[in-house]
Amino acid sequence: MEHPLRVEEFSPAEAAPTAPVELVADAAPATAAHATPLPPLPNLPASDVLFLKPTDAHYADYLAAANIRTRLNPALRAVCQTEHAVAVIVDWVRGNNLNFAVRCGGHSYEGLSQSVDAVIDVRGLDTITVDKSAGLVTAGSGASLYQIYQAIAAQGLALQAGSCPTVGMSSPLSV
Repeated sequence: MEHPLRVEEFSPAEAAPTAPVELVADAAPATAAHATPLPPLPNLPASDVLFLKPTDAHYADYLAAANIRTRLNPALRAVCQTEHAVAVIVDWVRGNNLNFAVRCGGHSYEGLSQSVDAVIDVRGLDTITVDKSAGLVTAGSGASLYQIYQAIAAQGLALQAGSCPTVGMSSPLSV
């Protein structure tokens, strides 16, 4: 996975003082610096995955990040609609030695859901079921906190989790 700071590159005892970072609101985000094109994409049906490259019309629709300082523009964003697609894309990026990140919401202030090579975007896996009698909500890994709040509110339930609607809920919960 790609991260702005790599643990193996940073040692507090050896770290040199750094200059203050100047934040510029309209700074251009990092883009993929591929000298060669991406390898051939896996053969998956469009119902399983939406492949988006920087030249595609809807590419920018999936770029929103909580922190523009850490936003990267991947060479490929794979918006997965099925678990099978996620598994195939993980195998593809690993088999082609590409850096990648998995994104379920986009609320990572440190850019942990960003990569310049590939982003496996699971926001298409957003099915939510509510079992009111068991007090159990089952949410796909791409469901957002807002979507979950809407689903449980319709059943007269509540969940104490947070106030930011774009947080991706990729872990089990119970109400």
